[in-house]
Amino acid sequence: MHSRKMAWLFAMAMPLALIPAAHAQTVRHGTIVTLTPIDNRGDDETATTKTKRKIGGFLGQVAGSALALKGGTAGAAVGSVAPQVGENTAAKIGDQGPSAHYMVKLKLDTGKVLSTTQRREDIEGLTSGSRVSVTGTGEDIQLRAE
Repeated sequence: MHSRKMAWLFAMAMPLALIPAAHAQTVRHGTIVTLTPIDNRGDDETATTKTKRKIGGFLGQVAGSALALKGGTAGAAVGSVAPQVGENTAAKIGDQGPSAHYMVKLKLDTGKVLSTTQRREDIEGLTSGSRVSVTGTGEDIQLRAE
């Protein structure tokens, strides 16, 4: 008898557990109001900056190896940090390339205004005025062109 009650309670509770998941997947529709680039900081680097870091690190390693061969103990000490110095210096030279993330302000068809952060790759081809479908909530919002 006890197992029947448990099975009945489980059967009744199961649909309630699925309600949040079903709600999170509803599709909303809206229009992009603005796309604002966000400054790249920390690990948030563009492909341009990553490429410059690789080149700078390589050049730093070459220069460091040359110093280590010719400079004895002091040259070896400087040579060991040269790749990192090369990376950091190269990353700061010139243009950083396009922003890696954008703040997207949306006006949903319901009239609600929503702001979300999106990776540049995820909003390729979208501009202010673009119609989009919106799925997910919080940090998991996904935009798709309509």
